[in-house]
Amino acid sequence: MISKKDGYNPEIEILDHVILVGSGKLGTWVAKLLKEMDEDVVVIEKDPENECIEEIKNETNFPILIGDATNVDVLEKANIKEAIAIIITSNDYAANLEISLKAREINPDIRISFRMFDQDLAESIKKMFNIENVFSVSALAAPPFAISALTKHIIIDSFEINGKLLNFSRFYVCRNSELCGKTLEELEKLNLRVIMHKKRRKKLDFHPNLTLTIERGDLLLLMASSNIIEKIAKMNKPT
Repeated sequence: MISKKDGYNPEIEILDHVILVGSGKLGTWVAKLLKEMDEDVVVIEKDPENECIEEIKNETNFPILIGDATNVDVLEKANIKEAIAIIITSNDYAANLEISLKAREINPDIRISFRMFDQDLAESIKKMFNIENVFSVSALAAPPFAISALTKHIIIDSFEINGKLLNFSRFYVCRNSELCGKTLEELEKLNLRVIMHKKRRKKLDFHPNLTLTIERGDLLLLMASSNIIEKIAKMNKPT
C-alpha cells in the first residue's frame, strides 16, 4: 500500500479507486473532474518537479505517488489490484501502452484509458489488447470534413467511472453562438475543462490562455459530463 511519506493517509482504505497516471495539464483536469465526481483517486507522477503536482494536492487532496508507472512495484503501491480503472494521460505513448498491459496483467478486470498519437494505431491497440479507450491525439485535433460541422458538436470519445460518463467533445463555434464573447475561464466555470483551443488560421493550442475570448469559427475540445456537453451544445446553436 501507499506509505505516509508518499502523501497517503493510512487511515483511509483505498479500494475501488481510480489510478491516474500523469499530472500534466490534461491529468490535472481529469483529477479535478474526478474530485467533483467524488471518486477516490491515486495519482502517479514520474517527475517530482512537475509544476502541476501542487495544484492537484491543493485542489483535490489526492495522494500522489512519485514514481514510474511502468514499474510494477509502483502500480502495486497504488493498490492496482483493487482499482476499478486506470487513466493514463502522459504523452509518452510507448510507456502508456506498457503501463496498460502491465495493469491488465495484474488486474484483468480493470478499465483502461490512455493517450496514443496515431488514430489507426489507437484503434488497433483497442482491439488487440482489449483496452476500453485509447484517445488519439490526431483524432482530438482533426479538422472538420464539411462546413456543416461548424454547427455541430462531435463526441470524440468517452470513459465511464462508476456509471458516470465523461466525454471529450469537439465544438466549432457557430455564428451568433452564446459562447461568443465569453472567455475560456468563464466557460470552465460551467463545470468543464477546455483541453484545446484553436482560432481560425492559427495553430492548435493545447495550453490556451484562459483569458482568451471565444469567437465564431473557434475550435474547442472540451471534457465534461454528458449533461454539461448538452448544455454547451444548446448554447452553441445559432440564434
